[in-house]
Amino acid sequence: MHYSNYITVIVTVAIVFQMSHLQEVNDPARNDREEGVSPEVVAQLREMGAFGLQVPAEYNGVGLTNTQYARMVEIVGSHDLGIGIFLGAHQVRRSGGLLSLN
Repeated sequence: MHYSNYITVIVTVAIVFQMSHLQEVNDPARNDREEGVSPEVVAQLREMGAFGLQVPAEYNGVGLTNTQYARMVEIVGSHDLGIGIFLGAHQVRRSGGLLSLN
């Protein structure tokens, strides 16, 4: 298995484990109703490092490739599609700005 695939598996297992814990706080129906993610869930996502999945490692991110990130969102989205979309919007905003500094 290629090194990047190992990274994907490790990160995926970690996120799935943490998402199962997050499900205790997250309510997908509430997110849909309120058209947003609750501050408690955002705080937990931040603690998990979920806003830095595509940020390069040299900037303290996880450094996932687009393919690795897509696989991750597929898993997260199976629990709550809104969270997957929410994370995607934040990946674009954050990593794009950092990468343009180079």
